[in-house]
Amino acid sequence: MNDQITIKALCLSCKNRTKHSILNQHDIFKEDFDIRFGFSYQTIQCNGCESISFRETWGSSDDYDPETGEYEESEALYPKRLDNVYREKVFFENIPPIVQRIYFETVEAFNNNLRMLAAAGIRAIIESICKSEGIVNGQVPDHSNPEILSTKNNLQGKIFGLHQNGFLTESHSKALHELRFLGNKAIHEISAPDINELILALDIAEHTLKNIYDVSQSADKLKNKRLFGI
Repeated sequence: MNDQITIKALCLSCKNRTKHSILNQHDIFKEDFDIRFGFSYQTIQCNGCESISFRETWGSSDDYDPETGEYEESEALYPKRLDNVYREKVFFENIPPIVQRIYFETVEAFNNNLRMLAAAGIRAIIESICKSEGIVNGQVPDHSNPEILSTKNNLQGKIFGLHQNGFLTESHSKALHELRFLGNKAIHEISAPDINELILALDIAEHTLKNIYDVSQSADKLKNKRLFGI
């Protein structure tokens, strides 16, 4: 690796710009009138953590800084780096495959700055949890009189159902309603949330998945160990 050409690039694992070795490279050059265009496609590896990325660069003979005279090329890295807020996927031990898949796709949307799709995905995570756990409705309190309850089978009702069936605390269910509002706004109003809203929403979604599928399963194992020695 030491004999290979190195460049500086943002590393997803190291969370910093580090030296990367170029493992493979393919260049393409084109000319249009008097302008020459160049494209380079590279497989690169971090010299620290050894993670692999793909790097694409491009530029033309006109891409020079008028003040310094230095050549300026554009760069894209894959997986994409989104202003240092790239999010690593979490693997939950006991999660149903469909829930894990929706969560993964939501994180991919987030990392590619597809904010409306990410917000819709967060809403879909809640829907998939309800479906996997057999929650089809819940008792929703009336706005004017909380003592009056009505059964609803929409996502609002299902979130109440998660709490009423012991999957979530009341405060946790209130947090999920905020995710519901976020997803509804993206879908129905075609409005993209800002990146900080999505970060908070994904934090809540991951906490929910961990609480339902990992913590509760671990608690059951401890209980069985205590009661039955298994």
